[in-house]
Amino acid sequence: MGSFSFYVRNVAPSVTAGDAGEFMTAAATLSIPHAPSYPLYTVLSRSFMQMIPWACVPYRLNVFSAFTSALALTFLYLAALQMGASFWMAFLTAAVFGLSTSFWENSLVTEVFSLNSLWAALFAFLLALSGKSQVNSPSHLRTSGLIAFLLGLGLGNHQILVVFVPVFLLYWFIQTKGKMKRALAGAVIFGLLGYSIYLILPLRSSREPPLNWGRPTTVHKLYRTITRKDYGSLKLSIGDAPERDVKNTVKQLTAYIKQQNKEIPGPIAVAALMGLIWGIKRKAPFYLSVLTLFVLSGPLFYVFSNLPFNAQSEGIMGRFFIMPTMALCLGFVELGRLLKKAGPLLLVSITVFLFVEGKAEAANHRKTSLVYDYGQAMLRALPPGSVLFLDGGDDAFYSLAMLHYVLNKRSDVEIHDRGGLIYKNVYGDDFRQIPKDMKTIRRQEVESSYLGRKHLFYSTMDKRILPNLELSPVGFLYEARMKDERRITWPLIILRSLYPLAPHNYRTRALAAFFPYMQGKALMAEGNLDEGLRYFRRACRMGYDVDWLRTNVAYEYANLAYDFLKEKRYPLAEKVYRQWIAYDPDDYQAQSNLGVALEKMGRLAEAHDQYEKTAQRFPQAPDPVYNLAVLYWHKKDWPAVVRLLEEVLRRDSHHANARSYLPSAKEKMTSHAQ
Repeated sequence: MGSFSFYVRNVAPSVTAGDAGEFMTAAATLSIPHAPSYPLYTVLSRSFMQMIPWACVPYRLNVFSAFTSALALTFLYLAALQMGASFWMAFLTAAVFGLSTSFWENSLVTEVFSLNSLWAALFAFLLALSGKSQVNSPSHLRTSGLIAFLLGLGLGNHQILVVFVPVFLLYWFIQTKGKMKRALAGAVIFGLLGYSIYLILPLRSSREPPLNWGRPTTVHKLYRTITRKDYGSLKLSIGDAPERDVKNTVKQLTAYIKQQNKEIPGPIAVAALMGLIWGIKRKAPFYLSVLTLFVLSGPLFYVFSNLPFNAQSEGIMGRFFIMPTMALCLGFVELGRLLKKAGPLLLVSITVFLFVEGKAEAANHRKTSLVYDYGQAMLRALPPGSVLFLDGGDDAFYSLAMLHYVLNKRSDVEIHDRGGLIYKNVYGDDFRQIPKDMKTIRRQEVESSYLGRKHLFYSTMDKRILPNLELSPVGFLYEARMKDERRITWPLIILRSLYPLAPHNYRTRALAAFFPYMQGKALMAEGNLDEGLRYFRRACRMGYDVDWLRTNVAYEYANLAYDFLKEKRYPLAEKVYRQWIAYDPDDYQAQSNLGVALEKMGRLAEAHDQYEKTAQRFPQAPDPVYNLAVLYWHKKDWPAVVRLLEEVLRRDSHHANARSYLPSAKEKMTSHAQ
């Protein structure tokens, strides 16, 4: 009860970043979320939601996470007692896990991982319990059957629980000394019985719920959903995965250690790991199973996932560290047995440290309205009876799904996603099967048909989404208009989240930066450059490692500075380039073009230094070297021009200007020498 109260005090008041809005919509409307569709989570969270008659639906579902996390800590505590821990060691073992970063965070938001933690802790307890009964006795077989049933059922919440299959088999093998046929046959039957939870999917899909990913109404479609075929089944990476070689494997293990250190500090994790190893030396099969769980769900899973080495991957993988962290924490049981009175004192110190370390992030969740405000801002920008097409972004998809279908806001507007996956598909039943280029044509035909009938809006980063039409910014959205129509740039839609609390996790940070980024774009479109750049600086500080922001900010800076260069407003171009470089010093185009702006203003010495510094820092970039050659051309220093143009061609053998001017420069150098 104490842990439940602790988490409830800090739960988020509404929808949060990532998949929260989707799971809220699925629970409230019995819909089909993205593959593998998580039927167990949908059923249990909906049941919990209906048992609480007060508060809004999003808050109730966040409380469900707090409830399942509290139960997880209870079963972890009971598992520790079963393994011989004292009351205080069992309590503190659960407390350390309860304050670990990702478990604490997922206890405060709507996600499947708190329920997943409950299942993992329940398995740990049942494994410890089965070790107390006589092998192949009726009670042992009943416990084994229950574990198998719950394992099958738990796979209906998240498929990461499959790592318990080898853990379960190893434990049985050690207990029965290889004589496990009788128990195994029953386990398979009970496991399949639990796994039948997936049969809910075709039943619900046939009722056409608001969200109906993959429409698993046939055996083939159900198979594709369960196996996550649309994602690549075993693939977790976003974009291209790194090449699998020794060097990248070492980098992945290094990244794993870095992330594990965020869950519980390295020395604490090492101490817990030593506890597991000492338990194995005592020939306790439970500890060998727990260590196997740690290896399979931790370092091995991370290396197998082979995610790109970027902040987005780290942000996604944090929640997958909950299970290996739980396994590590069980090592404190054996550590306490060895250290005796010093064990509880050590864990008390660790618990206090973790509480202080994680308190700020917990407070952020309790106070955040960022995603709710984002969805509300989009809905408020839409005139009555308009249509909105979403061109990507989970926070846009799912915040709107929750507001539209759960809280029944703006039932007058029509919402679609351009993938034809989440909202009602208006592109035809064959849309998912046609080639990519045909999809683009189909989208343009269908979306253009709304012009003249309804106000047509987009949530997108691509302003060329429809040919021959201009997208005018309206808050966070764009309205498709015929050219020269009146533009509305930034209606007063939502102000609270322009200055959100500094977010720690990547997914929230990626959305938080969007608020000042769009405000900055609107201000600059209105001609307020200084104020717009100030908002851009804020966005860049907030989203310092956000991939989408880096790409789009570079695009905006490049276009803005280029326009200033064309208009001969060189001081403004310099200002933009310097701000761009402050945000991303590794962008060689910004570095090189700053030299161009300086050169245009007649500050030739500064331009020379800028080109030279850029050429040295980026040894493959031809542009700064070519710009240096142009400076020396004006000075008529032909040997330097020839040397530099040859260097340009070494860096880029197809550089047209260098190829064109090099013969002339050589000729001038020869004439000058004579």
